[in-house]
Amino acid sequence: MTIRIAMWSGPRNISTAMMRSFGGRTDCTVSDEPFYGAYLKQSGEPQPMATEIIEDMECDWHAVTAAMNGPPPVDAAIWYQKHMPHHMIDTVGISSFPDHRHAFLIREPERVIASYVRKRASVTFEDLRYDKQLAYFEEATTLSNTPPPVIEIDELFEQPGRPFESPVCRIGNTLGCRYVEMGSRAPGN
Repeated sequence: MTIRIAMWSGPRNISTAMMRSFGGRTDCTVSDEPFYGAYLKQSGEPQPMATEIIEDMECDWHAVTAAMNGPPPVDAAIWYQKHMPHHMIDTVGISSFPDHRHAFLIREPERVIASYVRKRASVTFEDLRYDKQLAYFEEATTLSNTPPPVIEIDELFEQPGRPFESPVCRIGNTLGCRYVEMGSRAPGN
């Protein structure tokens, strides 16, 4: 049975690097922000390449939810799904993923905002949706009767060269997927 990891992250949290660290595993496949197309289509949020993204991605919330709960795109022991709470503007939430192991990626708000404004002219609370990420954390805690794992981004850089003590290793162990040596994979897998 495939272990499904739902990693919840806000913007500018180095979530792509975390996803790639799991994607480098030979036993893992990844999905990168599968609800982004639906979010762009429903919200009308002006984003670079929005038209192309909407054309390329599934934009029906129910279909995306079903796909994330259906068979993995490839046969793999682990399916890492990178999700952004601020992309969830419909009824999709933690309870939509009953068989997933939930985890959260966070970063100091000051650092998030500093990074965000380098990419955009302004930033609002709605862009960051800390409230929604907290609500998801609380819902995951309630559903599992235990707080889900949380990684603060700065921890990722505390143990270079000591992989068995790294946050990636710790979160993998907590979620039931022990550390393995990274293998080579084709881009996007």
